[in-house]
Amino acid sequence: MDGSSRSSHSNAFQYGFCGNKRIVLFDTLIQQTNTNEIVAILAHELGHWKHWHTIFQLVMSEIQLFIIFSLFGICYKDRFVVQSPTLVCLLLEFVISTFYQSFGFSAPITIIGLYLYFEFQADKFAVDLGYQDHIYHGLIKIHQENKATLNPDWLFSAYHYSHPPLIQRLQAIRDAKKD
Repeated sequence: MDGSSRSSHSNAFQYGFCGNKRIVLFDTLIQQTNTNEIVAILAHELGHWKHWHTIFQLVMSEIQLFIIFSLFGICYKDRFVVQSPTLVCLLLEFVISTFYQSFGFSAPITIIGLYLYFEFQADKFAVDLGYQDHIYHGLIKIHQENKATLNPDWLFSAYHYSHPPLIQRLQAIRDAKKD
């Protein structure tokens, strides 16, 4: 993907399911890492595929939509809604957005915790394929090039980051090699 025209950040991600899976590598990632590190990053992305992480995220999104439509259905049947539908829709939007902001704060314990686990699991998959040193050094390069914080506050990172901090990932990679 031609990411350099929009940003100097490097990234790779996997998307799709069934017969339509793809791995996207930003051109900046290819320029900033060597061949073995690129293969290790591909192994990490294949780990997401192997462990069905995309399907799980899709199911979680569907559950969220179900909750939203259920709340709407409950309100829709109410007599007050028929009399003032615009007000109810605005109130419902306020309640849902407030709920998700509150849910987002509790998510490090649940949803984000699972997503962080997925990253560790994908890293371990790359290590199990024999790419420990390459994924280790590739992650360091990516974080340096992206000017990412190496060891942020745990509470801040749990709330705002979709990936574990670099220090934790590197330690997990070292520990996975020992197993």
